[in-house]
Amino acid sequence: MTNFALRTPSGYLIGAIGVVGALSADAHSAEFGYWLAQSYRGRGLMPRVIRTFSDYAFQELRIHRLFATPFSSNLASHRALEKAGFQREGLLRHHHLKQGIYLDAIIYGRISDSNGNA
Repeated sequence: MTNFALRTPSGYLIGAIGVVGALSADAHSAEFGYWLAQSYRGRGLMPRVIRTFSDYAFQELRIHRLFATPFSSNLASHRALEKAGFQREGLLRHHHLKQGIYLDAIIYGRISDSNGNA
């Protein structure tokens, strides 16, 4: 499984996280994306979710490198990735197209250690 729903104890959907696109059997690298309902932001939840998901990807999916490309303007997402152990790797100019407008992204990556863990 490469996509997960985030739910409250009562089952209400509050977010999701998962691999972008199909993951081939011999994949060593994968992009992931995530979202969280606005009313649940700012509570420290997403850094924990990202850390848990990346550990899962390294251990269970045998991914060596995991990366995300949040909008350059999404500073909260940058902080969440950094708190989860990701490093800023660079700027991707006009990487995303949203509502007809090209937006820059920042690429963040995390690499597993030689034992398959981060």
